[in-house]
Amino acid sequence: MPIRLEELTYIEQVSLFYNAETIIATHGAGIANVIYGKNPLLIELFPKERTIRDAFYFAQLTSALKFRHEVIEYDSCNLQQDVVMDTELLKQIIDTLKNND
Repeated sequence: MPIRLEELTYIEQVSLFYNAETIIATHGAGIANVIYGKNPLLIELFPKERTIRDAFYFAQLTSALKFRHEVIEYDSCNLQQDVVMDTELLKQIIDTLKNND
């Protein structure tokens, strides 16, 4: 279910991440809320057009917290546009990642 963090209060965001088993999010500041998680699987959707160093921000954070972090790259011709993904393929990837725990 899509959630827009900017529409939630701080307490709602903390609660959401605290109770999440799996977090799927596009690369961005909202992922920092993962620090409130109990041990979630973070699946970060990362645009191939971003610099590779950007990919390490949340990898370092989740590594320090000992959380599982996976990155799925996608093509984007405009970094400001909505992310369009094949939902069936994404579901298969998520199922595979969860079964590898």
